[in-house]
Amino acid sequence: MRSRETAIGIIALAADVVLLQETNEAWEIALRPWIERERLYARFWHSREWPAGGSAIVSRWPLREMRSAPSAVQWFDAHRALVDGPCGAIEVVNVHLQPPVSRDGGLVRGWFEAPSMHEREISALWGALVRREEAIATIVGGDFNEPEDRGAVAWLARSRRMTSAIAGVAPGATTWRWPAGPFTLEQRLDHVVYDPRQLRAIDARVVRAGRSDHLPVRVEFAHRRHCSARDVR
Repeated sequence: MRSRETAIGIIALAADVVLLQETNEAWEIALRPWIERERLYARFWHSREWPAGGSAIVSRWPLREMRSAPSAVQWFDAHRALVDGPCGAIEVVNVHLQPPVSRDGGLVRGWFEAPSMHEREISALWGALVRREEAIATIVGGDFNEPEDRGAVAWLARSRRMTSAIAGVAPGATTWRWPAGPFTLEQRLDHVVYDPRQLRAIDARVVRAGRSDHLPVRVEFAHRRHCSARDVR
């Protein structure tokens, strides 16, 4: 595992549903004691092609109808599950979109190419993974490798009427950091995108925890369906 501090930060979130990216066998081994102690439901998908290309969904509520789909641009797989929450099923899709690099490894060129590639990725993943039932709330979360005005997040807003919780509730927050000499580069590259017709974002924040270049994003939702259950985090 890269960092014990990062694992501690994940556990400290006390979230009902956790979406993880860049996981592998070592991460699963490290997190299993917590999962078993708290009697959580979890599914890890390990990547044979990418050393840290795996993903995981961890939940306090049962997971079912899990599906996976490959990237349309040959990067990381996406994974989906139905979470049986107290207000009914919630569909969660865990994504890790193409990093902003071109096929020849160029960063500058890749940054400008990424939006169209991300739109291809998310539209293909949506068609492969997402159920078309308006009664089910859908959340798409993970490392989008882009701000909300580009590519995949913009496509979800335009075609599916979804919105990024962190951009809407905490518009000044950044989720990614990278030291560059005396400076630290910061961007908002991670998102929890949801349908506001089904859910309401009560709170959204970036948690300064762990040693990853990506920081945890914690969003608290209320279901617009009337029920006596507690909110979804």
